[in-house]
Formats: sequence, C-alpha cells, structure tokens
Amino acid sequence: MNRPLEIHEQRLLQKLLDQCAFDVTNLRTQATIAKVRNVNSDGSILRFEDFSSVPSAPMPPIHLVPVEAVFPDTDGVKIHILLHVREGRLYELEFLKEDATKLLVYPDADEIKDFILEG
Repeated sequence: MNRPLEIHEQRLLQKLLDQCAFDVTNLRTQATIAKVRNVNSDGSILRFEDFSSVPSAPMPPIHLVPVEAVFPDTDGVKIHILLHVREGRLYELEFLKEDATKLLVYPDADEIKDFILEG
C-alpha cells in the first residue's frame, strides 16, 4: 500500500540530500510529493513511486547511491541508511543493519553525523 513519507522519514531524506555533491533541487521536489511503499515486512526498504510530473535530477542515468549515512542502533551495531537514485529519480530509502538483525530504533535525522558520499 502506498503512503506519504512520515515526518521523521522526510527529515531523514532531506538530511541525506543535504550531503549530496550535485544539484538535488529536483530530488527535493520529488521528496515533497513522494509516496512510498514498504518493500518488506519490517519497513527497512521504502520504494518511491514514479514522479513523471517532476523532472529528473541532473546526474548519470544509472542506479546509484549518492549518499549513505551510518548510525549506531541501541545495541551498538551500525545501521547503514542508503539513498538509492535511479535515472535521476528517488528510488529507495534502505535501512541495512550490519548483522542483519531487525532495527531496534529508526534513526533520527538530528542524530546522524557520519556520511559516505559517492565518488
């Protein structure tokens, strides 16, 4: 079922976009109208819907992760938050825990300090 981004997801997405090294104006526009669906039962992968009414971001027409954030879960295991962009469009927001266990807490945008940038 498709749904709008929740406020904490919207804030997290904006924080990731703040770190990108290219013009993200169109990705920000996509984020404001975004509808997502949970790809899996635990909600650790959110897939964005088509944004055909919004222009693509100026970037290579490939699937890439332009920015990744790293955040410790409450058990100390690192959570990687990957923003997937495909052909200039938001594609997925993925939460990946290093030991493949379920996330105990979803990261708050204000607490994320570590980023890995593409390129």
